[in-house]
Amino acid sequence: MHAKKIINSQAFGRAILVVILFNSVLIGVSTYSHLNFVQEFASLIHNLEWVCIWIFVVELALKFYARDNIKSFFSNGWNIFDIIVVGSAFVPNISTIATLLRVLRVFRVLRLIDGLDELRLIVSVLIKSLSSMVYIALLMTICFYIYAVMGVELFGKGQPDEYGTLHEAFFSLFRSLTCEDWTDLRYDGLPHRNYWVVTTYHVSWIMIGTFLLINLVVGAVLNNYQEVHESEKSKDVDDESLDAKIASLSKELNQLLERKLQQG
Repeated sequence: MHAKKIINSQAFGRAILVVILFNSVLIGVSTYSHLNFVQEFASLIHNLEWVCIWIFVVELALKFYARDNIKSFFSNGWNIFDIIVVGSAFVPNISTIATLLRVLRVFRVLRLIDGLDELRLIVSVLIKSLSSMVYIALLMTICFYIYAVMGVELFGKGQPDEYGTLHEAFFSLFRSLTCEDWTDLRYDGLPHRNYWVVTTYHVSWIMIGTFLLINLVVGAVLNNYQEVHESEKSKDVDDESLDAKIASLSKELNQLLERKLQQG
């Protein structure tokens, strides 16, 4: 019971948040290993990192001790994430996996998401959006494929680098989608094809890709954000009403006990 109170307390949550931020800074500083300053304090940085890791271990132990049951603990995705990321620090530093372990360290920064409600809400929205994104991604793939084939057929000989092959055409279309020098692609194609053909191809792709497909993605995310936000609000209201009912019942019970004592 005491462990659950500690885990759910604001002070504990803020303390862990500070440790995560501090550990993130240490990871960033350790990437400057070529600097004399970092080399001089390398052992101190290493020791401080291990202090942070052991704090994370204690946090995990408290969460496990305060669990309702084992199934509820392991059904929480953040607990699994913590076990993997923190546990990776205790894997022997074998040369073949040393790089992977160093990369895994930076994922500790993601634990900030679990500590901040708004970040957790945004991640929930992104996860919820994945199902609707599948159909948008399918539509985007179809459009990419149609325009890539058209690009190879229209400009493959004149622009071998940009539209010489299907996969290069895909990349050129993606480049256009980011509005990165897409006009250069048009100007490069003008000497090889009719002015209106080249212009219509690139302008129509920008209108379909940037103004339509990208807005579909944004619309799906915004719609899911609204749904998740309303769901969280209703959940908070339900929790508050439940707390109010419990408090009311507790008050009535105390009154009944007082009456019984007075009558006795």
